[in-house]
Amino acid sequence: MALNFPDAPTVGDIYNASTWDGEKWTLTDGGGDGGGISDAPSDGAFYGRRSAAWSSITAYPFLATGGTTALTLPDRLFFQATVLDYGAVNNDAGVTACDTAINATITNQYRVLFPRGNYRISATATWPANHTYEFEPGATLVVDAGVTLTIRGTVVAPMPVTLFTGSGIVLGIRQVWPEWFGAFRNGVSNDQPAIQKAQNCIEASATSQGGPATLKFSQGNYGVASQILVTANTTQWEGQGSQNGTTFTALAAWSGPSGVIRVQRNPLGGVTGGTFSGFRVYPQTLGVGSTIGIEIGDASGTLDTVFHGGDHQAAIFSDITVQEFSFACWHIVNARLFHFDRCSAWVQFVASGICLRFRAIAATQFTGDLDFNDCQFVATATGALTVGFEGIGANAQIGGVGFHATIFYGGGIFMGTDSGGTVFDIWFTDRCQYDGMSGTINISANNGDIHNINFISGYYTPFIEDTAHPIFNLYVSGTGQMSAVTINDNYFAQTDGNVINFSGVNGFSACGNTFSDVNGGSIISAYASGTFNINNNRMLRRATSGSALNFIRVESSNYYTVRNNLCHGYVTGAVFAEVSPGGSRAADGNA
Repeated sequence: MALNFPDAPTVGDIYNASTWDGEKWTLTDGGGDGGGISDAPSDGAFYGRRSAAWSSITAYPFLATGGTTALTLPDRLFFQATVLDYGAVNNDAGVTACDTAINATITNQYRVLFPRGNYRISATATWPANHTYEFEPGATLVVDAGVTLTIRGTVVAPMPVTLFTGSGIVLGIRQVWPEWFGAFRNGVSNDQPAIQKAQNCIEASATSQGGPATLKFSQGNYGVASQILVTANTTQWEGQGSQNGTTFTALAAWSGPSGVIRVQRNPLGGVTGGTFSGFRVYPQTLGVGSTIGIEIGDASGTLDTVFHGGDHQAAIFSDITVQEFSFACWHIVNARLFHFDRCSAWVQFVASGICLRFRAIAATQFTGDLDFNDCQFVATATGALTVGFEGIGANAQIGGVGFHATIFYGGGIFMGTDSGGTVFDIWFTDRCQYDGMSGTINISANNGDIHNINFISGYYTPFIEDTAHPIFNLYVSGTGQMSAVTINDNYFAQTDGNVINFSGVNGFSACGNTFSDVNGGSIISAYASGTFNINNNRMLRRATSGSALNFIRVESSNYYTVRNNLCHGYVTGAVFAEVSPGGSRAADGNA
């Protein structure tokens, strides 16, 4: 057989590949027509010629599907060599081992192509970098039990389809989909094994090629019946959005520890990092199964986030919603250096649930260096909290937590210490809103230390107008101590009863606040406290006709200033009431 080209072809012209003259080009395994010259040798090898001399073809076997039939030369001109050309068998449901054929393809090809079919991997191997491993639709690798396949090159494959089967392990790919490992994405089947395999795969990809280490999720619902563990550095999770995008459903048939997703300490280095974005976490049945949505941290050691050659940078969570978990939607324990953008938590139906829970619960643990920007925490269920801080244990510390332009709706905030724990350096600033507050911001130093707590430039309004409860209640008990508390430049609307209560606090500021349409008792009160300033606050009346008993009440306290607080006549008693005052104080300009 010969392909007919003109003796002097024109560059750029396309010639018909199906016209033959039996003379110009010939491919044969011997004994065939020599086109007017001697036949090719009959030794079982493949030969080709374009002149009187035959040449052995040794670079590629050029076998057709099934590995036994030679392709014709015109087919070769438009053909990409595949693993089938090197003897792989893909049509026997993964019975025949393809290791030798695949290795031969890797040796001779930079692009390793797998046509549709099943390819059995029977021995542990590492497929090297500087190759592209391309899988056509319907191609799968069947990896035997006890076998680990590590792929260091770039993988090109259809997106959410099954790519790997069998009981073996596949590691090293930089960008994967859980569907490659068998995820169903129907919201009722358990996709945790597939997601965990995919996560393990990218965690082992530090020396591989193919872009950032990324676990990609499709639009749809992944059922999860046990915890997904994330440990590697610079991991990326990419969902399709928290609303009508990617959902992880904690199945009612849950097993193992709570926490649908847990970012845990790397036992080799104590570090983790990366980005997580675009998904929602929700229980299949309220109050059943996992009690935690996302858990960040590890009680066994401090979870740093360190990458980029040792530079300290925060890992990032963005556009993530967690809903209806009783212990915590977000649980952060013994962890540091995380940044949250446009994340949220909702507890509307689970009584006593907590949206966001910080804990340091053993000696020397630290939780902190965390920032929240444009987030939202909604807790309207009975007894639910938007945020909780718990520092429990000698030298257990929570510190360096900042909220900026964040909305807190419904339930209150709790901040407490016990057994020698410390909570410090906490900031609620930059237009935070506390809407529909049905609970109180309780700050309790019980046998522990709380200091440098800041609520600045916020907006506060109760859930139901004229609901009688304080917005802030700060108190010290046991051997506890509290200092350096700032509640400045906030706007309080339509509250009933005492708005800000200090008890046993030494060192606080309540200055520059506006109280609009507030009613009931003393708006700001301090008891058994010292070293504080209550200055430049004012009352306004816009929509109601009620009044307060006192604007400011101070009892059994010393070392303070109460100055220039204006109530505009909206109190029935004294603007500033003192009971058992100390000798070192200054009070003037209150009217």
